[in-house]
Amino acid sequence: MKRSILEIALLGGVIATLGYFHEKLNLMNTTHSRKDQEISRLESDLAQARFLLGADRKERDARIGRLQERLAQLTRTLQEMEKKLSTQNHHLGEVREALKQVTLQKEEVTRDLRELRKEEGKWGSVAKNAALVADKLKEQEEALNRLKVSLLEDKEHLRKALLLPSVQLNGPDTVGSGTLVYSGRARKGPGYETYVFTSYHVVRDIFADIPEDKEKVVEVTIYLPGGKKDFKADLVAQETRIDLAILKLRSKVRIPYTASLATPEELKNLDVFTKIVAVGCPLGNDPIPTEGVVTDLQNRIGGANYWMINAPTYLGNSGGGVFLADTRRLVGVFSKIFTHGKFNPAVVPHMGLCTPLPDILKWLEKTPYSFLAGRPKNDLARGDASGL
Repeated sequence: MKRSILEIALLGGVIATLGYFHEKLNLMNTTHSRKDQEISRLESDLAQARFLLGADRKERDARIGRLQERLAQLTRTLQEMEKKLSTQNHHLGEVREALKQVTLQKEEVTRDLRELRKEEGKWGSVAKNAALVADKLKEQEEALNRLKVSLLEDKEHLRKALLLPSVQLNGPDTVGSGTLVYSGRARKGPGYETYVFTSYHVVRDIFADIPEDKEKVVEVTIYLPGGKKDFKADLVAQETRIDLAILKLRSKVRIPYTASLATPEELKNLDVFTKIVAVGCPLGNDPIPTEGVVTDLQNRIGGANYWMINAPTYLGNSGGGVFLADTRRLVGVFSKIFTHGKFNPAVVPHMGLCTPLPDILKWLEKTPYSFLAGRPKNDLARGDASGL
């Protein structure tokens, strides 16, 4: 519309100009005072005006064409946008429907949650008590498992600390016991050397049974984790006054388990009622542990003092170890059993005498074997380095 107004305005201007020229021409014709030259100039101006009017019309038509083409393009773009908008409106309807369904489900879940909370209020105390009971049961189960593991470990430790260090002495007509107290690097030469505490009278009786033309050697049975093995042993030291003997194995291998000697503090605190375990091989059996207590610290026999214990013992226990029940450390070497009667003496198993470890240590200090009185071991020896 603006273009049409412009065109009208231009047309009006041209018409006004033509009118002006006509008026001038009429004025010249009327006055006749104008010269021909002025008329020619006017005619030239009129022709030029007509030419300019024709050029403006072409440009106007071209611009109108371009505008019409752009309008058509905008119309097509608008149609495409309307089509896309229609599609989007369709999808928006689907989304709104889905949102409506979700809202309904949310309301339903909210109602269910309120109902559950009401039920929880009713059963909350029951659930709490059940949880407490479950926790207690779990704690008890864990405690039982720990106790079970502890018992298994304790049994294995007892076996390694008390049974495996025990040995059996075998003679033609005599059996006895002993305790492994050392198995370490040889002081001379390669390999290891191993020593056993036992009672002197056991070794004496074994040697007495060996014919004079035979070698005086003691057959010793060592107990290992996987079974037992026999060795030969030599008597290397003895003290008849306290009924003690030291044997050295004829072997260069390391024996995995040896007894640990009691500490000075443990020996100082030992008294009547101290719990002990006696381990020996009575009647030629494999090592047998028996429990008891120290019943007396003063029993003078043959110029030596012995401790009395009430742990059941019998013939063959002589030379075996007497251990503290709590720390499993050696405190003595079993020596004798009380008997009753002259012609057919009866053994009194709960009245046994042992050589005290303090007397053994005092004697060792005077011998080349004082290294056997070393301090107690913190850990049991390990069998994987024994070579057996």
